[in-house]
Amino acid sequence: MSVCSFCEIEEKEFWGSSFCKTCSSIKNIAKVYSFEKSLEILRKVCLRNETQLENNIKRELENKRSSII
Repeated sequence: MSVCSFCEIEEKEFWGSSFCKTCSSIKNIAKVYSFEKSLEILRKVCLRNETQLENNIKRELENKRSSII
């Protein structure tokens, strides 16, 4: 059997399918909630912008300072 067309890691779920079981689930969720909404959620939850990264660094530094004192 060949690999999934989406993740390119797992084996395809069925002989005639294009996706593995996990990617098929992702595709079905995106169909229900729309691909645009699914992408928006992934970007909001999984990706960090520069401001979010800076805030995370500041928070970590403050935690380290307070644990030293």
